Amino acid sequence: MAKVSFVTTVLNEGKTIGALLDSLEAQTKKPDEVIIVDGGSIDKTVEIVRHWQKKDRRVRLLVQKCTRAEGRNLGVDM
Repeated sequence: MAKVSFVTTVLNEGKTIGALLDSLEAQTKKPDEVIIVDGGSIDKTVEIVRHWQKKDRRVRLLVQKCTRAEGRNLGVDM
């Protein structure tokens, strides 16, 4: 069976990142890993993702100031 990876880039998504992670958790076919590349948020985005990492080992976070395209490439490389 193929491994499913969900990769996304975020920037200052503190108000919505929890809902995104909740929706991924509710999927019938859950991804094998969730890779979030944060482009340098100044809100609580990183804090919220780190909280999720404590309860879900599939969630991986990279904080790297970069463009959206660079972030996607970094996430795929992970």
